[in-house]
Amino acid sequence: MLSQKHGRAICTSIDDASTKYGVSSAVIAAVIAQESSFKVRAKGSAGEIGLMQIKPSTAKWVCKKNKLKWRGANSLYSPRVNVEIGTAYLSMLLKKFKNGKRAIRAYNAGPHGKQKRSYSVGVSRKLVAMQVHELPVMGDILIP
Repeated sequence: MLSQKHGRAICTSIDDASTKYGVSSAVIAAVIAQESSFKVRAKGSAGEIGLMQIKPSTAKWVCKKNKLKWRGANSLYSPRVNVEIGTAYLSMLLKKFKNGKRAIRAYNAGPHGKQKRSYSVGVSRKLVAMQVHELPVMGDILIP
């Protein structure tokens, strides 16, 4: 169960990252739900860490590209750090692909991975479950 402390930290982190990087807060929340089910200490089988399941190597690269200070792999357990880096990465992918579905698939696949359609469908379902109807940044993600 999500603690009240973590819940507030996650909400604040999502709002701040949404404002800073221009990515819908609903999309950020849907990615978190898909990636970690809002588990701050989540660990993936391929070394992904935290809410947005970011690999330390990807996080370091995103920090360099966005002039953010990289504080090491353990910092990815911080909701603020994880959500900022994950959203910065998602924003980079949105600019690159100019397509929400492709950006979401690329987020899951990593910089050199194979993009899976099922992942963007999962995120779409999370958005529908949250009853999100208008997504100015990534409206096309709702169409599987």
